[in-house]
Amino acid sequence: MANVSTSEYFEYLDKVEYKDIPLLKMSDNKHGGLPLFVRKYTIQPDEMGQLHRHEYMQINYVCQGKGGHYINKQEFKIIKGDIFVIPPYVPHKINTCSESTVQIRIQV
Repeated sequence: MANVSTSEYFEYLDKVEYKDIPLLKMSDNKHGGLPLFVRKYTIQPDEMGQLHRHEYMQINYVCQGKGGHYINKQEFKIIKGDIFVIPPYVPHKINTCSESTVQIRIQV
């Protein structure tokens, strides 16, 4: 992987059928030029996430709450203590239950 960025390495995951799903880019984050971004998110009760994808890898840690994480049209239940990794370009969204869900997201 010499001189190949993470986004270039994973571009094979960017499929034609995903073209209408919003693609978030690392350059969208105001991170001071570092190739790493860490953020804490609170998702409100019964909030429905928007389907999206990234050009970077995302690692999530669920600090509090529970909900459903939809990855490539498949639902995975998430609860406090879960860690999950979303590869670049893979469509996903998160929905909460009747309580808020707090996550730490690391974008690489």
